[in-house]
Amino acid sequence: MLLAIDIGNTAVKAALFEGDNILQFNRYDKLEELFDSAFSKVIDAVAFTSVVPAKSKLVSNFFKEKMNISAYQIKSNSNFNLQIKYNSIETLGIDRICSAEGAFYLYNNSDIHPTFEEGSFIISIDCGTATTVNIIMHPNIFIGGMIAPGIDTMLKGLHKNTAQLPMIEKDELSWDIGNDTKSSIASGVVNSAVGLIERTHKILKDNYDAKYITTYLTGGNANILSDFLSIEYQIENALVLIGVKEIFKLNKQ
Repeated sequence: MLLAIDIGNTAVKAALFEGDNILQFNRYDKLEELFDSAFSKVIDAVAFTSVVPAKSKLVSNFFKEKMNISAYQIKSNSNFNLQIKYNSIETLGIDRICSAEGAFYLYNNSDIHPTFEEGSFIISIDCGTATTVNIIMHPNIFIGGMIAPGIDTMLKGLHKNTAQLPMIEKDELSWDIGNDTKSSIASGVVNSAVGLIERTHKILKDNYDAKYITTYLTGGNANILSDFLSIEYQIENALVLIGVKEIFKLNKQ
């Protein structure tokens, strides 16, 4: 059994894999909750990605000391199924690569998609603290993407950094034109996030001659954003963890 872990800025996600099958998926607010849960699982291997360096060492130490497992941390020098065409790979978030790897795996192991051929693109979008857009071009090239504030980050930033703008709840979000301050914020935040995603499709079609684009959404706000999208998409909560699993398999062969 492989325990795959994704340590994000806001939450920790974990999935227990038997082969390629997900037996269990969990989201934790704290690492301690993950550690407590790990004792109840039959684990042969651990692989993780982290955007919080301080927590990476805690994970490595816990599984080594408490369960005698050397946890494999995915880093920029790991082997990948994708060709990474990025000018500053040392600054590329490994969670972005894992998200793209997860999307690449799902696409190639689904019988509902056409062959991944020239003119085809795969997009993985993580809707979390940041909204990150990651783009794969035929045959397996990670060409980059976009990074923007996530929904929560925008809402908190507007409230905190302005004197008169109120904080609104995510269930108040709307795509329509606002006719008061709250509804204007609701519309501005939604259309900023949705516009980023849909603009990506337009750029690929206009500038890269994209013929077919497959989009995967993941992250805590994926279900919220999906309600406002006009493009086709698939939601996969464990997208990054599927990528962790695939990269681990490649590096431990």
